[in-house]
Amino acid sequence: MASAIPAVVGAYAWRRRGKPGATTLALLLWLLALWGLLYALELGARDASLVNTLHGLQSSVLVLAPPLWFVFVLRYTGRVGWLTRGFLALIFAVPATTLALVATNRLHGLVWTAGGVRETPRALIAGFEYGPWFWLDFAYGAFLVLAGAALLVLMLRNTQWLYAKQSACLLLGFVGPWAAHSSFATGLDPGLRSLPNLDPTVLTFVPAGLVLAWGLYRHKLLDLSPVAHDAVVEGMSDGTLVLNAQGRIVDLNPSARRILGCSAGEVVGGSFKEVMSRQGKAAPLAGNRGTALLDRYEREGQANEEIRLGEGDEARHYDLALSALYDGRGKRTGTLVVLHEVTQRKLAVERLDKLAHYDALTGLPNRALFYERLSQEIARSRRAQGVGGGLLAVMFLDLDRFKMINDTLGHDFGDLLLQETASRLRESVREYDVVARLAGDEFTVILPEVESPRAATEVAERVVQSIAAPYRLEGKDLLITTSVGISFYPTDAHDPSVLVKNADSAMYRAKAGGKNRYEVYAEDVLQNPTKNFELENELNRAIEENQFVLHYQPEIRISNSRMVGAEALLRWRHPERGLLHPRDFVPVAEESGLIFSIERWLLREACRQMRSWQERYPTATP
Repeated sequence: MASAIPAVVGAYAWRRRGKPGATTLALLLWLLALWGLLYALELGARDASLVNTLHGLQSSVLVLAPPLWFVFVLRYTGRVGWLTRGFLALIFAVPATTLALVATNRLHGLVWTAGGVRETPRALIAGFEYGPWFWLDFAYGAFLVLAGAALLVLMLRNTQWLYAKQSACLLLGFVGPWAAHSSFATGLDPGLRSLPNLDPTVLTFVPAGLVLAWGLYRHKLLDLSPVAHDAVVEGMSDGTLVLNAQGRIVDLNPSARRILGCSAGEVVGGSFKEVMSRQGKAAPLAGNRGTALLDRYEREGQANEEIRLGEGDEARHYDLALSALYDGRGKRTGTLVVLHEVTQRKLAVERLDKLAHYDALTGLPNRALFYERLSQEIARSRRAQGVGGGLLAVMFLDLDRFKMINDTLGHDFGDLLLQETASRLRESVREYDVVARLAGDEFTVILPEVESPRAATEVAERVVQSIAAPYRLEGKDLLITTSVGISFYPTDAHDPSVLVKNADSAMYRAKAGGKNRYEVYAEDVLQNPTKNFELENELNRAIEENQFVLHYQPEIRISNSRMVGAEALLRWRHPERGLLHPRDFVPVAEESGLIFSIERWLLREACRQMRSWQERYPTATP
């Protein structure tokens, strides 16, 4: 039995010889099995010469166990860099010398000096007095066994709970039998030396082999080695923590220590929830959010949450993942916590969101976000109507003659003007009012929770005055004005698009009334934008088809009744509406920018007519 168990466990380890240390472990176990077999043969031998031979073979086998143990520990703990040919030759030098001295002991007596085989009622027992080299080899073997044990304890200290059971299996499986052998060989425990016919070391092979078998099968002694822990977990950029069943931290890798800003000694043994609660105002497990996360984990065995650690520019975003750890019987034994940084992804999403919802030039909300906010504010105002509130105003602004500025001073200058206008708008309204840029020089403002229409018109007055103040851009002084239209929810409309359309109509009324002013929406202004749009299209066609005509009104000097000149009067020969006065189309032409084309036509036509008259009437009054 003492030989069979190590032999079987060694075969199991040999099947996993691709794992770190598996081959060495198999050889070591088979060596112990051979030792047990030789000892069993010694106990059964009836010839003194055979007993001496078997005892010598046992000694030869025994001296190889400590260096093999040490080599196994080095491989298991990932210190394969030590295992050079020179180092292996060094640690096996003493065992090799011992083997040579055992073979020639009759010549020098350095291994054992006296004694021999004594006969007992049940067996022939080899009994020797050990020589100086035996004790030297014994001390060397003890050093290797203890050194290997120390490396395991050091690994246990560094890896914490993850490999505690594995390390315990190794220590019990090898250090235990060696301790029994040491006590027997040195006589430190006289009770062991007095046992008849039996070295008790062999008896420890059975429990030791079972412990190792348990470690290999249940705790994956070779499949989950500390080498993998060091190479994978310790080197991971993700923060990784292991919690026990009580939610206390038993292990964390360097990345987790860096993320949490603490050392292992500061947090190991502490509650994970308490450690996370130290992360300032952004504590991810504080309040209802943290409770919901932990409740979800308790129900499902896993949970994810995006969290933020740190404040301001130092803030970092992480995906916090909790996963339950189970033993072979399906019992939850702990929790694996992974902190994966998603700061760059978060910033990229925010940048994309900003591009999708904010104007790149002014930084104001764009059309899409404006309508989204307007819908939200209308819903909020609808709920507030029952408690005495609910009035909301929308302002629609358009810069007067902006197209002329853009065409004469350039688009870059126009962009600077729009940026400064956006800044003035933000300064003219309340902090929670929404200022947006719809397109071009069109801006809108949402004024939620206004006390009365008068409060909204006061804001409009401030906006008009602010825009009318002189601009200083690129060393140039500039004056520009704006026209503002105002509509109200719920009196003017309930639908967001209709509310904006009504404010736009009121803005056109302000422009028609002389610009640099505001108008509140009234029902009769609804048709103006449509008429103006149609008129603008007709003006374009009039320019292309030369529908304009100049009428000349003579200028007479009263003193002598002679004509001294003529005034050119522009008229539009409309194909459907007849002859139109400038007052019927010039405001729209000025707003649309078509006035420049009309003026150029007027000058060319007047000059052409003047030249024609001069050629026809050369002596006439110029």
